[in-house]
Amino acid sequence: MKPRHADLLRDMGCTADLETFRRTLAEVKGELFPDLTDENLAFSRDQAGDYCSEVKKRLAAPKLTRVFILKALVGLRKNRKRKAGSAS
Repeated sequence: MKPRHADLLRDMGCTADLETFRRTLAEVKGELFPDLTDENLAFSRDQAGDYCSEVKKRLAAPKLTRVFILKALVGLRKNRKRKAGSAS
């Protein structure tokens, strides 16, 4: 069974709940990189590093991994699309 995101956050030393984590991902993306798509941000080297550093700083969770943060960001968009499609 795959571990839940909340459990992974806790294992990486993040005390924020899942909703706060997701909200922080969206806020940082919107503030620092509004013109980049989630995928372009995730595949860029320097911008992705800056994005992840800011997320870690705001959550006071330096052990969060870059891969975990970027996968969660892309997952947010996919989840929004899925919910929007089912609401129609």
